[in-house]
Amino acid sequence: MIKGSRSVPTFGRMQWTGEDAAWGGNCALHADSELVAFRESNGTVSVETPDGRRVAAKVGDWIVRSMDGFRVDAI
Repeated sequence: MIKGSRSVPTFGRMQWTGEDAAWGGNCALHADSELVAFRESNGTVSVETPDGRRVAAKVGDWIVRSMDGFRVDAI
């Protein structure tokens, strides 16, 4: 580990494919969270972060749930 960096445990992640099965996986990832996701008409999913921002995941991006909340990792 690099000095000064910290590793945040990952509680789950799923890849957004734009399909219903991926939406179901995303809902399951958010199931016991106070944060929500929004399926947008343009094919993206917007994920709410703990600070109230919304970050869009495009097809192929990974939605990651960690101790700090949610983030989107582009491929």
